[in-house]
Amino acid sequence: MRLAVENAHLQVQLRAQLEEVQQSRARLVEAADSERRRLERDLHDGAQQQLVNLLLSLQLAKTEALQRTDPHTAAVLDASIATLRQALDELRSLARGIHPTVLLEAGVASAIRSLAERCPISVELNGDLDRLEPKLEAALYFVAAEAITNAVKHSKAQRICVELRRRSGWASVDVSDDGIGGADLSRGSGLVGLSDRVAAVGGRFTVQSNQPRGPTVHAEVPCA
Repeated sequence: MRLAVENAHLQVQLRAQLEEVQQSRARLVEAADSERRRLERDLHDGAQQQLVNLLLSLQLAKTEALQRTDPHTAAVLDASIATLRQALDELRSLARGIHPTVLLEAGVASAIRSLAERCPISVELNGDLDRLEPKLEAALYFVAAEAITNAVKHSKAQRICVELRRRSGWASVDVSDDGIGGADLSRGSGLVGLSDRVAAVGGRFTVQSNQPRGPTVHAEVPCA
């Protein structure tokens, strides 16, 4: 009897510790996402706006140079404008990668669609999802974003497929490609970080290697 009581007590303690670990992990993910959103806002409202204002000033100076029939100065300003436009494009891309505004405004499907439009490899998006809790949408989006990025960098793929589903109380994303494969959850902090992010919201994350073809990255999160 005493042993049974002690075992029951240990099980209660273990469950409490696991719950604390789960809550701690969720707090870390939420803190990281809050910081991502803050950085995105700072880039958009701060540095990006300043560069836009500078671009307008350079365009005005170029117009004035042309009016004064000063083609040399106009050409120098035109080159500066082109460089500044490129810097703006890179800054906007960086801001979207940190935490895309479209994810908050329109949901995970629209955010992935926007990501696909900028991808140098053809991305086919199938299915859709209604709006979910922000933390769930963020988990699914960053899984898709990391899987697509890995495919572009390492898989030599020609085509990427993203599938979104919602059924039986779960919302999921699957990302596969026709590349050379080789993704391994036991290697690389990127995939491990995704696994932790999905687990923090009570979800499941797997990577199925389909040698010699590319892997399938799967994530599912509980939803009402």
